[in-house]
Amino acid sequence: MGRPPDLDSTVEMEDGLPPGALTRLLEQLAAVPSVPAGEPVPPGPGVGEVVGRFRLDAEIGRGGFGRVYRATDLELGREVALKLVKAGRKGRITTAEWMRAEAEAAAQLRHRNVVTLYDAGHWEGSAYLVYELLRGQTLADRLVSRRLSRREARQVLADLARALAHAHAAGVVHRDVKPANVFLEEDGGVKLLDLGLAQLAGAIGIAAGTPPWMAPEQGRGTPADTRSDVYAWGMLAALLVEGELPAQRPGRIRLRTPGSLAALAEMARSEDPALRPRDGAALVAALGRIEVRRRRWRIGGIAATVLAVVGAVVAPLLLRPPATPLPPVRVAIADPAEAVDAIEPGLSAEVGRRLAAVGVVSVVDRARIDGILRASSHAPGPRLDPETAAFAARQVGAVAVLVPGARREGDEVLLSLEARASDTGAVIASAAGRASLASGELGKAVDRLVRSVAGELDRHRQAPGASERALDRAVTASLEAQRRYAAGLRCKAEPSRGESWIRTNCADHFRAALAFDPEFALAHFELARDAVFAGTPREQLLVAIGPALERIDRVPARERAQLLAWKADLEGRSEEGISLLRRARTEYPDDARIAFALAQALERRGRLAESVAPLERAVELDPGFEAATDALTWALGRLDRPAELRRLAERMASLPPYPGTIHAEVLARGWAGDVEGALRVARRGAGAGRAALEDLVEALAAAGRIDEALELVGEEARQGGAAARRLGALLYLAGRRREAGAILDRPLPPDASDLDRWIAGVRRVWRQAERREGAEIARFARETAGWSRTKAASLAPVLAYSGEVELALDLAPDMDGQPGTGRLLDAIVAWRREGAAAALPELRAMAGGEGVFITAVLPPEAPAWFAAECAAEAEPGGAALADVRRFQRVYRPLGPWRVWAYPRSLLLEARLLHGLGRREEARATLGRLEALWARADRGLPLLAEARALRSRIDAGGSKP
Repeated sequence: MGRPPDLDSTVEMEDGLPPGALTRLLEQLAAVPSVPAGEPVPPGPGVGEVVGRFRLDAEIGRGGFGRVYRATDLELGREVALKLVKAGRKGRITTAEWMRAEAEAAAQLRHRNVVTLYDAGHWEGSAYLVYELLRGQTLADRLVSRRLSRREARQVLADLARALAHAHAAGVVHRDVKPANVFLEEDGGVKLLDLGLAQLAGAIGIAAGTPPWMAPEQGRGTPADTRSDVYAWGMLAALLVEGELPAQRPGRIRLRTPGSLAALAEMARSEDPALRPRDGAALVAALGRIEVRRRRWRIGGIAATVLAVVGAVVAPLLLRPPATPLPPVRVAIADPAEAVDAIEPGLSAEVGRRLAAVGVVSVVDRARIDGILRASSHAPGPRLDPETAAFAARQVGAVAVLVPGARREGDEVLLSLEARASDTGAVIASAAGRASLASGELGKAVDRLVRSVAGELDRHRQAPGASERALDRAVTASLEAQRRYAAGLRCKAEPSRGESWIRTNCADHFRAALAFDPEFALAHFELARDAVFAGTPREQLLVAIGPALERIDRVPARERAQLLAWKADLEGRSEEGISLLRRARTEYPDDARIAFALAQALERRGRLAESVAPLERAVELDPGFEAATDALTWALGRLDRPAELRRLAERMASLPPYPGTIHAEVLARGWAGDVEGALRVARRGAGAGRAALEDLVEALAAAGRIDEALELVGEEARQGGAAARRLGALLYLAGRRREAGAILDRPLPPDASDLDRWIAGVRRVWRQAERREGAEIARFARETAGWSRTKAASLAPVLAYSGEVELALDLAPDMDGQPGTGRLLDAIVAWRREGAAAALPELRAMAGGEGVFITAVLPPEAPAWFAAECAAEAEPGGAALADVRRFQRVYRPLGPWRVWAYPRSLLLEARLLHGLGRREEARATLGRLEALWARADRGLPLLAEARALRSRIDAGGSKP
């Protein structure tokens, strides 16, 4: 039977709680007379009645404010748990306070181990909350019938710790962790309930908690914090592991991390909060160490059994257990307080890389810190000060913040490195040294400081003396190489500061770094990454990543996984490459870049739906990771998931204004069909640079405000580059083809590369496809084949669309590595040879983005247009109209295919509406086309067709 939470927390509104809905709901509730304290809850609606859009199927619970029903959402066709709440008061708590508390918790949390709130609303004097319908039973109910197995207990405690870690990172303390608030789902999942009460208790100062799960300080009236939840977890652990609650007794002080679950539980329920693990993240970390130790001893036990058979003489020698290494100390790294020319940029990253190579210390990735700050409404600045770093460190359970320092004294630099406790700020380790600017000794000096501080941080373990050479090979001793490398990383991390969102050229920074240090392995890796994502021809990619592969033993583990995955993909072992990235994601779950690399690998194989989960993880870790938020909006848009896009837009809107999050919100609203909303957001962020101006120009184009867009881009376009291409696209969209051609077909310089010529040629191909100029496209394809058969083969679907079927089929064998392109080609060939009906099912399937890898030749609007045009030819009617409108929802206002296909789609839509007898709608659609082409070139065939159609509609003529 499904059971809802009683006073549960939430993650994110699945269908998007509309802006202002909660405020309006609370205002309505405040106007309803309260039920006095102590009076019974008024009767609720009966089973079978309809509340708003919900049909009540069964009452499954009730509480102090109202009743809970299993219900059916009649609009979305899904079962939910509907909590119907009468306006009233219980003690010091009003319904409005409780509702606000629950919604606030919902806005902060998103986690698979926390129950999900879908929606909230108001109905006939009552408020309602809509939750996911949980199927299973509470832990309290389960323990009545039977005790959990040891394995089940470990799983429940681990999932509960993860839920608490997520809540604590968001600043939410539960205050009432107990078996009744832990839900065991039928499929094995574990959900934490009742976080709404946690928010309310903290906000209005009421006592919360249930003996014996309440921490001692809660019973004394002391404000609860994360360690109070840790205490309750420890009590639960004792119950699940030992089968009974322990007697209250003072906790013993343990100086080292406990090595067993029982020992961790004992520490967690210490009377003194200072002796407990700090929060849920500390519990998760401790459980991870215990699990690693348990597995090692299990393997050792199996080995012991085998060796016992060999003999009693050899066994004692072989079975002597090795010392179990302690886990790394987790730290965050702040930026130096003072800048030193050519040294400070990248110094913190240099310290982090050397620490990672030493292995004693685990460094919280800087992107992860930026993500925590954005998610916590702390906009990250250009420098990370120690106090802000300490805040982020506490959220992820890091015990210390490292603060490097660099001060110039003549020709020398005085270097320092301090480790400060993340909770108290006390200095717990430090080192200092000098390095000559002229001698190139900076890298060695930093290495000495790092190993000294690492040794102090973990006195029970010596830093490996293994590999000073390995460290020097992984990083660089050249100050100038390090400076250029750091500039390249900044360039890649923030395309919002460049000329365009589409492509930011950062490779020159890494080439400059290699000019100063040709053996700088990380610079070679970044150049290889740029080649992979910049569309370098397949034949040249193995050459491009070769220098990084030659130095793979010097590349850090995280980057090495990506490099090997690329190599596997290029050699035709794409599944092996994806497996490598999946393992890396498991090993580095908090690394947004690894999650993003996995998503990109899946998308390149045409597995767009699978790429969504790792993209969501990357954005969860770092909402300001511009490449990840951009890719997520595109994936959700191509998959036609408007509800998820609206949620993403609201999440971006809740963060501090930042170019990357504003861009993501514009895209999400645009793909979800909220063009006016996208325009409002784009106007708000337009002053953030050229890339933000691009967002505004595209939003204006999507809204049909071409003249305003032209005014914005005209002045900048005189400088050429991306702005000139935007101007040309705008003019082409507006039917001003002669002006557009003069801009878009400017000759290339004599020294242009093959890749530059390819890009320029593809821009012409897009326009030639409209006019079915197959011979011109075929000529370009043959020229391209002279230097890249793979690039030429990517033109095959467009060739077939334009009538050059035989050449397209001749190129098809070279489409290796372009998943879905062959499938798309087969469908178009069937269209041309067998008729539209033969191709339509396959084209419709690919219009949703799944199974086809979008390339430079085939932007995301191309498959959707093929399906729309084919449908109109095969079966003109309502289904074809839906295909056309799906194409129009693709948010690529100035996409090179869309600028010619969108006006044609308006004419196609008007024809279909006329054929369906919907003449007024057809007139309105033609009006949109005529407004768009108000200043179009005279004599364009499409405009003549539109005028002829309007004449037939106005005359009441026959259907086309």
